[in-house]
Amino acid sequence: MKRNVLLSALAVALLSLCLPYPAFSLTLTFEDTRNYWPGWGNGSRDDSQDTIGDPDFTGGTITVEGAFLKQITFSFKEWESGTTWGKLHPGDLFLDVDSNKSWDYVVYSDDDKLDNLVTNYTTPTQWSLYKLSGGLPLGSASAVPAYYQKSGGDSADYWAGYLIRDDHPIGLASTDGLTSVGTVDFSGWGSTQLTFDFSSSPIALTLPADLTLGFTVNCANDVVYETVRVHTPEPASMLLLGTGLVGLAGWAKRRKGQKPQA
Repeated sequence: MKRNVLLSALAVALLSLCLPYPAFSLTLTFEDTRNYWPGWGNGSRDDSQDTIGDPDFTGGTITVEGAFLKQITFSFKEWESGTTWGKLHPGDLFLDVDSNKSWDYVVYSDDDKLDNLVTNYTTPTQWSLYKLSGGLPLGSASAVPAYYQKSGGDSADYWAGYLIRDDHPIGLASTDGLTSVGTVDFSGWGSTQLTFDFSSSPIALTLPADLTLGFTVNCANDVVYETVRVHTPEPASMLLLGTGLVGLAGWAKRRKGQKPQA
């Protein structure tokens, strides 16, 4: 009788391992540790400053569900109102999913980030996702890649009367020749947390992966360039079940080796 109970328990446990289970979510945090993208220092005092005026990034989160990127958030120290804050626009989000110093995806907003003629500006809530075939090189300030839109210069043009981080990438200069592979929802502009939601166009990751992200606003006063190690989410229930099976097998072996008592 006991043997039958043991065999039944083992059968149920093995069957549960074969059943499909929902993708599990993993949320990782990152901080703002760099002053500018690698190779994009401009040789001025900007290079020694993490933040030049406003805004001030503090970090953010990356959420992976199964083997898919589902969400990225960025946090500000504060958000205020006024003329200065009104001139800020979000830059594009660049992603390197295989850690090869080339951008594989760009989440692109088609608004002009440095347009003085824009009035009653409303931040787009749905951005285009582009996959960059062959990757987009990170480049450097000395190479002056034409594929980036850059921040501009101190007290010049759009930034007349303002000090910014000069000539740093803020977005993609053009999408000519590129084909959108989906859309990404954007929210939180005007608050202390920005959210890029990839639910409608999740990006497949080969886990474990080193995910690098690059982001800033149109003045590049504070720049995010961080690499986060993303490992495979492991459901705790499966781990517990595996541990239970090992224990059950050990108990059965010990029982088998015991001599019956008179």
